[in-house]
Amino acid sequence: MPEIRALTLHQPWASLIAWGVKRYETRPRPLSYRGPLAIAWGRGNYAYRLENVRRLAVPIPARGKQGLWRFELPEKLEVSS
Repeated sequence: MPEIRALTLHQPWASLIAWGVKRYETRPRPLSYRGPLAIAWGRGNYAYRLENVRRLAVPIPARGKQGLWRFELPEKLEVSS
């Protein structure tokens, strides 16, 4: 049986790729592989219901990290309506 490379993604991303909705996958480093690719559905994650989400009028520059992380909020935040 021939081998194929596989990429494991969490849901819903794996299904969105299979349905043709998600067309780009970003990774922290480039992959040199070009060819057929199987999309695998990884182990499930916890789901959090997000409520009362407000967009900031001006983005806050911050260096992102994996997982839950902390940063200091500016004194005054303007929220978009």
